[in-house]
Amino acid sequence: MTGPHLIRLYNRGANVAVIGIPTIAIAPVTQPNAFSLASNGCSGPVPPNMNCALGLVFAPPLTGTMTGVLSIPYNGGQLQVQLSGTAIPANPSAPKQVNFGGTKHGQVGRTLKINIANNNPIPLQLGSRPLTSDFGTANDGCANQLLAAHTKCSVMVTFSPQMSAGGLLTEALTYGFSYGGNASAVTTELMGRAQ
Repeated sequence: MTGPHLIRLYNRGANVAVIGIPTIAIAPVTQPNAFSLASNGCSGPVPPNMNCALGLVFAPPLTGTMTGVLSIPYNGGQLQVQLSGTAIPANPSAPKQVNFGGTKHGQVGRTLKINIANNNPIPLQLGSRPLTSDFGTANDGCANQLLAAHTKCSVMVTFSPQMSAGGLLTEALTYGFSYGGNASAVTTELMGRAQ
């Protein structure tokens, strides 16, 4: 969400401008409504050489470019303002890869903290994903959390290889997330060597 953005109207004429109630039309009508009127300081009389302000909010439920038209009736006429905004994907950040080193099978190896940061101006709803027996969560502060804007959460992950055969073990630690009508996932690759 951005805004409110102020649109200031000036009465440059010699007569009082009587402003009606502004409306917003979406074009094309098939797209979701991303614009709303947050404040209206204009409806009513505006004397000559005076001004008033409208506050608009852009809160897109989907990504992409969205357009609309703000119509402001006054003195039997109508002023139209073209609206446009582009919603970009919101993506949390997490390490691409975390290496736990080597651990003997059946033993508990290193426990590492993995942070997921929301550097976006909107909150993100995180989901959860259980890990297998080789990688486990000692403390999960991210699962099913509403991650506020510009905050982070942490999950403590342990490495405990269960197979007797040595070798490299990998797994994806993935959290789904959603905001508005959008959904995606953030993934960290976990690596450890069974000795």
